[in-house]
Amino acid sequence: MIRVIDSKAVKMRVVSVEPLWESNLGYIARVMKNFGLVDLAVVRPRCNPKGPDAIKFSKHAVSVIRSAKRFGSIKAATSGYFPIGTTAIWHKTERARYNVCSAEKAVRLARSNDHRKIAIVLGRDDTGLDKDELGLLPINICIESSQDYPTLNISHALAIILYEFSRSSLGAIPKSTSSVTEMRQISKQLELFLSEQPHVRDKEAIERTFNRLIARANPSSGELKTIAAIFSIKRRKPNNGKNKTAKQQRARKT
Repeated sequence: MIRVIDSKAVKMRVVSVEPLWESNLGYIARVMKNFGLVDLAVVRPRCNPKGPDAIKFSKHAVSVIRSAKRFGSIKAATSGYFPIGTTAIWHKTERARYNVCSAEKAVRLARSNDHRKIAIVLGRDDTGLDKDELGLLPINICIESSQDYPTLNISHALAIILYEFSRSSLGAIPKSTSSVTEMRQISKQLELFLSEQPHVRDKEAIERTFNRLIARANPSSGELKTIAAIFSIKRRKPNNGKNKTAKQQRARKT
């Protein structure tokens, strides 16, 4: 028996990026319905997301297809949600820099940080999510499979991911020790701090890395205040030689 995801505990959205085949959207909707989900978002579709094949292959999940929402970007589709990406080729994400993990670990991270609104971002049918898109997401799930044929159909991958979430929906979700508002304030402070650092070239890359770390971590309010204090430290103005000259003049007089 499949356990549905507790919609009272967590609100989940599935985001399909530039879907190419109506049939795959139908299968995605069917998997979603299996686990009790109804919120499907489509980003820049290359097919008719409510076309005949999408309806045909959705079987008893036609309502999911008909209520699907369109968006112009991943950012818009995941606004207000904790986004979790998917990739079959983890090498694209530069593993040393980006966070790639199993579905089970992604669920643990989402739950430990008390994320109540989660968006599963599915890549394109043919090429998946690109390197830049994966870099914007705090977590990217890679499902290990045969090296001879490692790429799963996106609906099959979604089924595995949602199964992990359905297993974790039992029991109380841990209470968060920091609020989303506090973390956004920290992000703003970092942005202001970097704007005053002319020697830092790629400020956007630093912001993305920092925001991913904060999204994955579970800092307390006290820890966030400490970080805020670091960003608020004023740099000492560079010595332009005036102080040195004054000291030399005083030395001559004595």
